[in-house]
Amino acid sequence: YPLRRQRQMCIRDRRNTMSKTEKALEKMPFLIRVHRSYIANLNQMNGISQNTIDLGGQSIPYSIPYKEQLESNVEELTS
Repeated sequence: YPLRRQRQMCIRDRRNTMSKTEKALEKMPFLIRVHRSYIANLNQMNGISQNTIDLGGQSIPYSIPYKEQLESNVEELTS
């Protein structure tokens, strides 16, 4: 079977929380938290639907508390 390239990264670190990881990525506006469990790379984003983001054929959820930041960052990156 051919191997499929993945553009997904999973970080498991017992010392850092998602909040600490998010703070470490503040200097990269294209990497933003979009859900309690997800940080998305907006450079890989193909589209946004009602409550999901399409990242290269894979959909991940985004939640209401992060919607405003997501829209703001998308607008900033596309202008």
